[in-house]
This record gives sequence, structure tokens and C-alpha cells, in this order.
Amino acid sequence: MKKALMSVLAAVILFLPAGAWSGASGNLSARDVLIKSEVETAVSMLQGIADMQAQGKMALEEAKRLGAHLLRNLSYGKEGYFWADTTDGVNVVLYGRKDTEGRNRIEDKDAAGVYYVKAFLARAAAGGGYVEYLFTKKGQTEPQAKRSYVLPFKPFGWVVGTGYYVAEVTDAEAARPAADLSKAVARLEAGMVNVLQGLRASMAETARETGRIGGHRETEIRQMLKKNVDAGRPYVIDAAFIDNRGIMKLIEPGRYKMHEGSDISKQEAVIKMMKTKKPLMGHYFLSVEGIKSVDMEYPVFSKGNRFIGSVSLLIKPDDMIHTVAAPVEKDLHVNCWVMQKDGVILYETDAKQMGLNLFTDPLYKDYPELIALGRNMIKKQQGNGFYTFLVHDGKKVIKKQAFWKTIHFLNNDLIIVAYREVK
Repeated sequence: MKKALMSVLAAVILFLPAGAWSGASGNLSARDVLIKSEVETAVSMLQGIADMQAQGKMALEEAKRLGAHLLRNLSYGKEGYFWADTTDGVNVVLYGRKDTEGRNRIEDKDAAGVYYVKAFLARAAAGGGYVEYLFTKKGQTEPQAKRSYVLPFKPFGWVVGTGYYVAEVTDAEAARPAADLSKAVARLEAGMVNVLQGLRASMAETARETGRIGGHRETEIRQMLKKNVDAGRPYVIDAAFIDNRGIMKLIEPGRYKMHEGSDISKQEAVIKMMKTKKPLMGHYFLSVEGIKSVDMEYPVFSKGNRFIGSVSLLIKPDDMIHTVAAPVEKDLHVNCWVMQKDGVILYETDAKQMGLNLFTDPLYKDYPELIALGRNMIKKQQGNGFYTFLVHDGKKVIKKQAFWKTIHFLNNDLIIVAYREVK
């Protein structure tokens, strides 16, 4: 009798339309939108890696290894994670489970007899979609109804997915704003990672070529520096070649040429790069050009692997982040901020707050909830919370909800935040 019941349940689960488990309330819609968005975001991040592989910057196996590492460490909300299987059914990523990763699970079936991995592959082959099945939640022993969304990622021959447990869905109206904020953070993360990795890739190419030809080939180096500035990235202020003593030898564009010969060996980013001989991103500072900015440094080594200096990009962080945040703010009707772990705000929808320090500026001293939330953001990789603060016109105080996540790039951590008013 139990076996028959489970078979019937399997058939019901497999052919349920979207939202059928939610009854008349339609509670699943917000979660459906969220998991679809999360998978799309994850796939877009994988595409950035695949693009670099296609450009010859890494081998396919290295790109896959990097992609698997990205998915394994990518998360959202409290317990959201991603998995990936090859189109043959071999699991690539499942939150580091040693009993699963690397195993072909195409014949795996749930407690009701559903071959859920085969269902993933079939949905992906059709372009992507939702799959319903039973699965045991991490840390528990009994299978629960689960709904997932999968997409193919053809460059690696993978199927990528994420999902949620239906029992966790309670009230769609309450969940919708939170889903939008979580979605906003995911989009911000994907966009920021793509922009930063793009900058790193172009710097790496310039550093590699400079090392190959030698630091004395001024004309060629200037052309490469200019290419970094003219690459359709208006937030790049200038590009420079710094010698191994910290002297700015060459700089483009030409309007900053008067700074050639400047000794910037005391700047934070230059000090750390010269010490570690590794690429890095500095903190917000006032540059020798007189611009509040962020400096990225990439070491240059000669053919004989001798350190001869670095390639530097000076970035206006608010303009850079705006290119990612503006469409997110418009599409999801949220506000955003990005800050360093010392509290300096690199971007805010309210432009008046850019460059302020959340923990020391007088603007925030009367809002202890906001300051406490900021300190919690520094301690925890991701999360959400509530606080009170001024509306953007500065005339009244309102309650807000915020979701955040910390992204790590080179040596630096950036906290990305999406928030909105709580009605």
C-alpha cells in the first residue's frame, strides 16, 4: 500500500503545474521567480569564465575547475545553494558532498520513484524549466517535496540548478519584497564580478605583454595603456606603468602626463603589491591626480621572471558600480549601496552618501540600528535585517529592510546591499 501511494505521489509530483503545491493562495510564484533568477545569475557568471577560456586565457579543464569552485561557494538567502551535473548525469557540484560529487547519479530516484536527475537533463535539453520531486534536506533524514529550476550551460556541457522546499513557503505577499531584494543582491553580485574580472583580465594581458617586450618600449606600452582606458569603460580614469621603485613612468590618457615621474611608492595598493608581487585592489583614497578613487595594481615580470613594476588602473568606483546597479534599481524598484569593510561607502543610490563612512560620519550617529546592521554586515558573509533612516529627501525617517552579501575580489572585500522601505 505504501509503495503504491508513493508511486501515485510520484506521478502527481512529476506533472504538477507551476504553483500547484500552494493551493489557492499561489504562494509558490515568488519562490519560482527567485530560483529562476538565481540560476540565470549563476549561468551568467559561468559564461564570464567560459568567455575567458574561449579567448585562450585558460584551458577548458581549468575553466571547468574554476566554474565548479564558483558554484560550490555561491549561495543566496539562508540556505540557497547550486548544483551542476554533466549532460551524462555525472555530478559536478553539490555543496561539496564527497559521496555525490564525481558520481554518475543518472539512475538516482527519489522516495516516490521519480528519476529526478533524468528530469533535470530533460528540462535542460528543452531549454530549461522547473522540476518537482522529493529530496532530503541537508542535515535531515526524511525526504521533502522540492521544486527546482534548471538551465543548460552548453560551453561546459553542464546542467545547473537550484531549488526550494515547498514546506518552507508560507505567505507570498510577505515573501515577495524579500525575494526582490535577494534577487537584486544576486544581480549586483553577478554584475560586479563580471566587471571586476573584466578589468583584471585586461590588466593581466597588458602586464604580460609589457613583461614580454620589456619596460623600456614606451610607444608600445602607451598603446596598451590607452587601450585599457578606451575600452568602453568610462569609470577608468587612467592607466599607468609603475616601475619597481614605485615611480609612475608612463600614464594615459595624455591629460595626466604631468604626473609621470611621481613617486607613489607610499600608496597603500603599491606598497602591498610590491611586497606580495600579486595583483590587488586598494581602498578608496585621494590619488596623486587629485581624484577620490580606487587603484588596481597588477605586477609585471620580465621574461626571466624578474619583477620590473606594475600596471595600474585608477577607477572611479561610484561610476563603475552605477553601471551595474542602475538597471537593478530600475527593474526591481530597490535602492543599493556598496561599502568597504571599514565602512566607507563606495556607492549609494542617494549620491550624497558616496564617500561617507557609515561608522564615523555625523549623518549616521542618530541611527544606531543602521550602524549595528553595518557592523553585522562586516561580521557575516550575507544576511538581511531592518533599520530606520532618512528617506532620500532627508525630511522624514522610515523603516527599511536590507539584504547583503560580501564579494571577495583579489585581496579586497566589498559588501553589496539592496534595500527598500518597509510599508
